[in-house]
Amino acid sequence: MVLKKKSFNKSKASAAVFLALAGSVSSRAQIHTPFLSHNQWLTNSGQLLLHELYPMAAFSAANHLSQRFAFYLDHDPLIQKDRAEYLYNVSRIRYGSDELKENHTVNPVYRERLAFARAQYYFHRRNWAAAIPFYEEAGIANLSNKEVAETKFELAYAYFNNKQFAESEALLATIKDIDGAYAPSANYYYGLLAYNKGNFADALKSFEKIEQHKDYKAVVPYYMAEILYFNGERRKALQKTREELAKSEKSYYDNEFHLLAAQCLFEEGQYKEALPYFEYYYNNVDKIRKQDMYKMAYSYYRTEQWQKAIEPFQQLSTVQDTLGQASMYYLGDCYLKTNDKTGAKNAFSICSQMPFDQKLVEQSLLLSGKLSFELGYSTEGSAQIKKLLSDFPQSAHRSEATNILSQQLLRSGNYSEAYQMLSGIDAPSRILVQKSAYGYALQNLQQNNRAEAERLLNESLQNSEDDRYKAAAYFWKAEIDYYNKNYTGTLSNGKAFLAHNSNEVLAISPEASLQHAMLTLGYAALNTEDFAQSRNYFAQAQSKQNTPGYSARLAADAALREADAAFLQKDYAKASELYTRTIAQNTSDADYARFQKSTLLGLQGKSAEQVELLTEIVNKKNPESKYRYEAHYALGDLYLDANKYEDAISHFQKINDNTARHLAAKALMKTGFAYQEADNDDKAIETYRKVLSNYPNSDQRNGALEALKDLYVGTNQPNAYVQLLKENNLAATDNAGLDSLFYAAAETQFAAEKYSKATEAMRNYLQQYPQGAFRTKANFYKAESHYQLKEYDSALKGYDLVLQEAWSDFTEPAALKAAALAYAQNNFSAAERYYSMLRNNAIGKDNLKTAYRGLMLSAKNSNNLQAAGSYADTLLSIPDLNEQSKQEALLIKGNAAAKEGKYEDANGFYAQLNSSKNIEIAAEAIYKQAELLVLQNKIAEAEKATGKAIQQTTGSSYWNTKSYLLMADIFVAQKDYFNAKATLQSLVKNVKNETLRKEAAGKLEQVKTLEKGKSKLSEG
Repeated sequence: MVLKKKSFNKSKASAAVFLALAGSVSSRAQIHTPFLSHNQWLTNSGQLLLHELYPMAAFSAANHLSQRFAFYLDHDPLIQKDRAEYLYNVSRIRYGSDELKENHTVNPVYRERLAFARAQYYFHRRNWAAAIPFYEEAGIANLSNKEVAETKFELAYAYFNNKQFAESEALLATIKDIDGAYAPSANYYYGLLAYNKGNFADALKSFEKIEQHKDYKAVVPYYMAEILYFNGERRKALQKTREELAKSEKSYYDNEFHLLAAQCLFEEGQYKEALPYFEYYYNNVDKIRKQDMYKMAYSYYRTEQWQKAIEPFQQLSTVQDTLGQASMYYLGDCYLKTNDKTGAKNAFSICSQMPFDQKLVEQSLLLSGKLSFELGYSTEGSAQIKKLLSDFPQSAHRSEATNILSQQLLRSGNYSEAYQMLSGIDAPSRILVQKSAYGYALQNLQQNNRAEAERLLNESLQNSEDDRYKAAAYFWKAEIDYYNKNYTGTLSNGKAFLAHNSNEVLAISPEASLQHAMLTLGYAALNTEDFAQSRNYFAQAQSKQNTPGYSARLAADAALREADAAFLQKDYAKASELYTRTIAQNTSDADYARFQKSTLLGLQGKSAEQVELLTEIVNKKNPESKYRYEAHYALGDLYLDANKYEDAISHFQKINDNTARHLAAKALMKTGFAYQEADNDDKAIETYRKVLSNYPNSDQRNGALEALKDLYVGTNQPNAYVQLLKENNLAATDNAGLDSLFYAAAETQFAAEKYSKATEAMRNYLQQYPQGAFRTKANFYKAESHYQLKEYDSALKGYDLVLQEAWSDFTEPAALKAAALAYAQNNFSAAERYYSMLRNNAIGKDNLKTAYRGLMLSAKNSNNLQAAGSYADTLLSIPDLNEQSKQEALLIKGNAAAKEGKYEDANGFYAQLNSSKNIEIAAEAIYKQAELLVLQNKIAEAEKATGKAIQQTTGSSYWNTKSYLLMADIFVAQKDYFNAKATLQSLVKNVKNETLRKEAAGKLEQVKTLEKGKSKLSEG
């Protein structure tokens, strides 16, 4: 309690008393001092002190002492010196100075009275520690009765303020019952000491004596009312409190009286009556104790004023004890009563983290878990229910919690979390394991984690209860086996799918159609060269028009592959029929069908029809067709065979680095041969030389060199041949045989998949023949061997050596592998360089797409969103782009637009990705849409969008956490520090990503500071 101290006026010491006492000392000592002229200064000093002229009194005493030493050494007794020094020092003290003359008198009167003066000097300056020893030295023997009373009280008061309460109480006890000026103050302070010791009877006696005293009537009644309260007389305490509050003059303890009245009524269960007093106190103080905050909040709660109870209960969220825990439980209930499920979830969550009352922990885990699920926050709900089941294995709520968890798993898309939770439960439901393992497997498939996906599908099959999931699991196992080139496994699992398939499987997995399965089985049989079975599966894939999930595109693909199988089976008639059907449908594969049919016609000796069909391909204005230049090459061959050299050359010349780089060196060789056959040796030499200069690393190099040798020799130009060798850094002697022999030995090791030996053999070859004809091949296969051995740094160096050479058939695959390795190593600048090479050397659209996708992602990861956006535009313009790349490009364009402040454009891009099957892309897009609203300060809309983001991003731990962080920012913007703090505390406790956890911890400290500034809760 606040102790109101009585203020004191500086006492005026009576100079007459001092002089009288000095005289009495002289009298007792029987020392006679004649009135001599040299005593005049001493006499004057006494008189001046009497009239409180302290500076002059000190001056006179000082003069006396000065004259005495100068002239009257033998005439002035020692007592006069002592008296003069006493008068001087007392005058100085009264004047306000503690710079005194040294005094070593043995005279107890002067010594004690000087101590008394010094005690009062320090007392009136509130220097209690300095005053106390002088009061103790002064004693009472040489003081007047009035001074004795002053001394006792002042010393008691000094003790009191110096926290020497026992000494103070003893002195106060001796003067509180003696009438006089100090009795009221003595009773007041004695009462306070007794009150603070819990000696209420003595305190009450002292307070009753001064209850009406003018100096204490504003404070003493409060202590009296409190004593009644502490003695258990609540009704009397309440009555006295109300009497005091009814008075017109406000009590010094007006706020405390209101609180006391509230407490009395609260303890009587009169919550409604207590509230006005609580409210008055709350509104008129800066800070409030946690117990009083709780009682006010609880009074609101008991009177069903849920909304009013929320604010005081919120402020108790920082209190770490049973009171704080109970407050959070009641706060959760208040939120429920006001239909604020988010607030309720957070309150129960905080309650569950306080360990003081385990029953409340148990109940709060259940409630916060249920509310999290209701709000769609399945990750948070799962964590709470899982903790309940693990920490309270004997809980009465176990059955309910298990049911909640089971129901959630049935409708939750968060298969990873569901699977992990079930893995931690004894004897989980088989059907739930089957479904969660299957769902988690598909999520891993989407992220290309095929090994983990296969393991999970096997676990799903081991817990098979639902035939739909069983069939779907077999379907995806067949797809994984096909990707891994395990065609036997594909056939086995595909047949198992057919055995368990039903139309309902499509509800589990829309891709798991009967047609799709037949197509996969057809491909597997084709790869095992079981052409008859392959044709059967492809035929069935075309005949499922009336089955759910049928796709005309898949049927067209099946028809083309059936034709290929028939071709390989040498059933040319059926193959021709099927190719003709594809050509008639004019799909994107029509040119492939034309080319294949032309080959078939060639095998049948139908050259004219073959030429006609190939000509149809080259005349079509379809720049995207990769078979256009294949057709030119085939026509060139046909005309060459027919000795139509000009026609052959015309077609071969259509092929160059820009049109079909992979055929360019071959076409040049064929062109040179055509010139040679047409007896145009000069043109033949010119053409072969282009092979050497433009394609020094191609397989055609040695053939061109041999042809040139024959031509130069045949035309009697041996010197020209020697010059040619010099120009191309070729040895004059022919060691091509040894070169080829060394390389062949090395390639044999690679072909046998003996990669360690292959790296060594290729290294030996390159050391022996650094400019050998096969150096590009050797570098590539050496790099491939390192790659297979997972020696990725060495592999990357090898691919880089290939890329430093002139173009070859290995340029494109080397660029592809090098780019992928650099990207995997997070060396995005190098990856961008290699992807640029891939783009410049890509023959087909697939690698062109790969190149632009790699360029886009590398630029994105280098934080160059502008370049990434530009690459994304190009990527999106390429036909037949797969959904994954399209969505990545849209996401990057959205991020680039957002960075530029083009929020509407960004939102348009993100909106296209909400339903993406790629969990991370969908989650990021959903989060970014909510973030855009925050950036635009649309807080109410942002709150709704972020709530949905939390629900919809549960499959992505990163973006789900980011969504929670965004929600915390929104709460802060709304000044809802309680929910912000609860959200961040949960993240700090549960998030595994260290970067995000630190971000949450930093935000939490900021929120605590903001909350503290707003709170009225006292820290004590």
